[in-house]
Amino acid sequence: MLLAAPSPYIEQLDLVLKQLKLAVLRVYSLAEAERFLTSCPRGWLIFTEAVLPDGDWSNVLNLAPATGDRVRVILVSRLVDHKLYIDALNRGASDLIVAPFFTQDVAHVIHSTYLNEAMGFHGQGRHAIA
Repeated sequence: MLLAAPSPYIEQLDLVLKQLKLAVLRVYSLAEAERFLTSCPRGWLIFTEAVLPDGDWSNVLNLAPATGDRVRVILVSRLVDHKLYIDALNRGASDLIVAPFFTQDVAHVIHSTYLNEAMGFHGQGRHAIA
C-alpha cells in the first residue's frame, strides 16, 4: 500500500492502515511515488491527497499505466468536496475518503475497491453522475 501524502492530518490514516495490519509505504511527493511505482510495479493500492508538492491526484492516477500493472487510487481529502469526488471517479479513481479516518470506514473503502474490481467495476470507465 502506498500513501502519497505530505500533510500532517494524514497521520491518522497512516495509523489506521497499520491497525488494519497493512504494509504502508509513505511518500511525500509525486516524484517519490513515481520512483517507487516504476521500480516496484505490482497491484498497488494508493491513497493520495488531492494536492502534492509537485503535482496532484490526477498525476498519481496517470502513473498507473507506467507501472504496467493494475493500480487502484483512492483520493484522500480533509474536507467533503462533491465536485472533486465526481471528477475523481470519472477520471478513474476507485474512491474518495474524507477525514476523520475511522478504522471501519477505511476498511470498508478498501474492501469496496477490491469488490468492485472483482465484479468488473474498475475505476477507469466507471462514471459518476452529477
